[in-house]
This record gives sequence, C-alpha cells and structure tokens, in this order.
Amino acid sequence: LQKAAFPAASVCRCIVAAYKMKQNSGMEKTILITGASRGIGLELTRQYLTAGCFVVASCRNPGNSDELSGLKHEYRDQLEVLQLDVTSREQLSHLDASLGSRPIDVLYCNAGVPGSKDLQLGTLEAEQWEEVFRVNAIAPIMVAQRMLPRIRKGNDKILAFLTSQLGSIGNNSSGGMYLYRSSKAALNAAVRSLAVDLSQEGIKVVLLHPGWVRTDMGGPNAPVSVEESVMGMRQVVKAIRQDQSGTFFNQSGEALP
Repeated sequence: LQKAAFPAASVCRCIVAAYKMKQNSGMEKTILITGASRGIGLELTRQYLTAGCFVVASCRNPGNSDELSGLKHEYRDQLEVLQLDVTSREQLSHLDASLGSRPIDVLYCNAGVPGSKDLQLGTLEAEQWEEVFRVNAIAPIMVAQRMLPRIRKGNDKILAFLTSQLGSIGNNSSGGMYLYRSSKAALNAAVRSLAVDLSQEGIKVVLLHPGWVRTDMGGPNAPVSVEESVMGMRQVVKAIRQDQSGTFFNQSGEALP
C-alpha cells in the first residue's frame, strides 16, 4: 500500500471508527453470571457467548467444570472465569477487584441450593435451614449490592434473580419443602424491595422462574430443556420495561404471584 493513499491520520480515524463500532456491538455488552459451572448458569454463559457478549462466569470451583473450560478455550477473548462462593465476603471482594473498571450490563444471580426435599414437619433443623437461606436469599442480594456501582455504569442496567414458583406464597397449595420454599419467598421479598429502591435510577430488576428444567436439580423427567428455559428467560430480560421492574416472571414471560 502506498503511504500517499493511506496517510497516518486516515489510518487513525479508521482505527477509532472500528473501535467505536466494536463498542456498540454485542461484544461490549457484559453479562455477569453466578453459579455458571453447570445447568442453567452454564447455558446462560453459552448462549450469551454465542450472541457475542462478554461474559464473566463465576462459580465455586471453576477447575471442576470441563464444560466451562471448553467454553473458555473456544471463546478466549469473550469469557472470563472467576471463582466465587456467593456466601464468601472475601471471594466476592476479590471478584470485584478482578473486574477492574469494567461495567456490568446484566447481572444474573443464579447460584442456589435445593436443600433437603425430604425434611417434613417434625424433622426440621435450624442449621440446614440457615445454610439454604444464606445461599438462596441473602447471598444474591449481597452480590447485587457489591456489583451495583458496575450496574449503574452499564448500558442495560438489569439485575436478574433466578427464583422459583415454589417461592410464591399465593401459589403454595401443596405444602412441604420448607427450606427451599421459604428461602425463595424471602429472596422474592428482598428483590421486590430492591426494585422499589432502585426505581428512580433506571435500573430494572426482575425475578425469573426458569420452569421445571432438566438439570441436576430438576431431574431427568422435567418437561423443559435447559436450552429452552434459558432462551425464554433471556427474552424476558431483554424485553423488561421499567414499569415491570420487580415483577416475577416464568420463562414464558407469564407474570406469577
């Protein structure tokens, strides 16, 4: 190429223009996902990577997930895998520091535990109940609180929380599952308050019931595939309006009580 045809100033302008185009592309949309080593969290990671987003995938033991390692090998420049036990203040602080100045467009608080499904009235123990509450109800709010400055700097400004219709008090007609139901009901209440408190900042908050999904938690007989569930929830998140902030949706976009 002749220098006369492409002077330095023109080259610089081309580079700047290309950079701006990249900023406006999906690659510049940053998604943070907790519990990303398997199931719904892993599929959220996969689908957002495929869509061209930058994904921060966090989980307790990143080295134990072959699937996550495979995605990192395939999407080297789009995926950052970080360790995070959502109940650990130290690990949450380290994750935050590892992100530098990066803003977050969408945060998915997905990490959760089922607790024992077999405990019936008369066999409940406080210690197990407290642990389920720490993971399912308290930790997601603590993660959101820590990441809020990054959400404020993002473009989409969305906080998405994976919950369950089993946490709906209005829908509970079968009883049982004290640990899991109450932890998700507590999460729903806390997230609703979060939505109210952040409503004036343009931050949208959404509760998501993924459906009965074929994962380790949902079992092999569940009617909804993890791909279908995640695709539906992504559409709900993408379409969420400010006046819907704090609403509880299933993966099909139906509002739940």
